[in-house]
Amino acid sequence: IHNNSEILSHFIYDNNGDTMRIFENETRLSTGTEFTPELLLKLGSALTATLNAGKIAIGVDSSPMAKMSKYSVVSGIMSLGGTAYDFGENLISVFRSALLFYKASGGIYISFGDDYIKISLFGANGSYPDEKTLDKINYLVNNPEYTNLGAKYINAPLNLENYRNYYYKNKSEIS
Repeated sequence: IHNNSEILSHFIYDNNGDTMRIFENETRLSTGTEFTPELLLKLGSALTATLNAGKIAIGVDSSPMAKMSKYSVVSGIMSLGGTAYDFGENLISVFRSALLFYKASGGIYISFGDDYIKISLFGANGSYPDEKTLDKINYLVNNPEYTNLGAKYINAPLNLENYRNYYYKNKSEIS
């Protein structure tokens, strides 16, 4: 995180960099905060565990960092035996529609800009998770005893990037 970076997210590290806490509003981070693949892996795993989920949707914006970050989240989802529904690069509105269409248990959408990182979490209905769910995810991500390797069988992620075409085709027919 660079000077004056702004994090618009449910998740941030607190100022001492030791723990991650969930916030509902935008928050500024201090310079030197680490945003790591391990953090994203734990986040994917914690969301999967908290939602008792078999299917977790993941989508990203067009930034290269978001596309790279996606693989850590997918690894976390798969580490608990969940199936990652990879919707690839999409607008957040398309992602929410896809989450509902494929009846995913929840989802994560990652976007990066020049001065922000945003990680948005969604429940099965496409809305943001309630405070109790966010507290559970927060606890798992910050608990050093939590292991995210519990799968007996690891599913391959499903590549559903073509959903975008379906969305735009049907949206134009409705209009």
